[in-house]
Amino acid sequence: MKVILLQDVKKIGKLNDIIEVKEGYAKNFLFARKLAKPADQISIQQINIKKAKQSQNKVIETEIAQKNKDILEATTLIIKTKAGDNGKLFKAVSENDIKTQIKVPYKYINFMSPIKNLGEYEVVIKLTEEIEAKVKIKVESE
Repeated sequence: MKVILLQDVKKIGKLNDIIEVKEGYAKNFLFARKLAKPADQISIQQINIKKAKQSQNKVIETEIAQKNKDILEATTLIIKTKAGDNGKLFKAVSENDIKTQIKVPYKYINFMSPIKNLGEYEVVIKLTEEIEAKVKIKVESE
């Protein structure tokens, strides 16, 4: 039986995928939990139109992300904070501090551990699934 997934289902497929499953599995699990609906010709055509639009949007999104990557990698973010004479910061620089400076969502910043010393660092920001920007951060004393 062909079904259209209404949301991501582990080991089965992703949203709007058209898949072939056994009738019992479809009726007793997927339909009962509103994870899928039966695939008919009209629904399949609508899904194909949606997928075509999504692929066009993805191309545009990738172009924008590439431009943003070039801009982010060309700049150095300077964060000024209080530090002791030995170069150790009184308050560590976290993802939140970087997020407020760059204005990107927290989940996109790939940060190993908070910065606790003065100096230059590199942080990875995930712009799309494929495109990541490496941003240079310079932590200076106030």
